[in-house]
Amino acid sequence: MRVLVLGATGQLGSNLVRALLARGDHVRGLVRPTGNPFTL
Repeated sequence: MRVLVLGATGQLGSNLVRALLARGDHVRGLVRPTGNPFTL
């Protein structure tokens, strides 16, 4: 499944991204310009 996660660097979003990737989904995350995408 393809999934877009808004707020991917937040508490809930980062855990959701990890869970989706673990089950084999294709994930795209939207982060704020001040957010650090490498924390995913």
